[in-house]
Amino acid sequence: MSIYDPIRHRMLVFGGSGFDNTFSNDAWALSLDGPPAWSLLIPSGPRPSGRFSHAGAYDPVRDRFIVFGGYDGAFKNDVRALTLSAAPSWTQLSPSGAAPRLDAMTAVYDRVRDRLLIFGGWDGFSFHNEVWSLSLAGAGSWSILGTSERRRRRDATTRRSTTWRGTGW
Repeated sequence: MSIYDPIRHRMLVFGGSGFDNTFSNDAWALSLDGPPAWSLLIPSGPRPSGRFSHAGAYDPVRDRFIVFGGYDGAFKNDVRALTLSAAPSWTQLSPSGAAPRLDAMTAVYDRVRDRLLIFGGWDGFSFHNEVWSLSLAGAGSWSILGTSERRRRRDATTRRSTTWRGTGW
């Protein structure tokens, strides 16, 4: 997944997977000043596990790259932050509340309410239509904002999807 770093005019990329089911936990920067050039970031702090299908966004208030969830052989629900100031470093955030274990979701930063919004995702059994909020103030906290009336479930055996109304299983 990638973000745009407006202060340093660059794109940042974290994680991914290869065709051989290896998971990367590298962070790369693509300079957008002059000819584009890639550089590997070497942040301090414990790096997140290598993963793919994670989500995240740029947090302009704290000048950091927020990474959430994904898949590294198991569905993740951790939240990591890569500070982007002088000496980049990884930290694990510990927000209160329960977070979903998903991959393949979408995230956006809500500047007005200083939060990360997560929509959708896959938990290995079904697609989700919930919208989750991660408040970024203080230690942070998770809350669910709502669900769609329609859900889809994919049967791995038959490779068929089913859609139905309602929010319960």
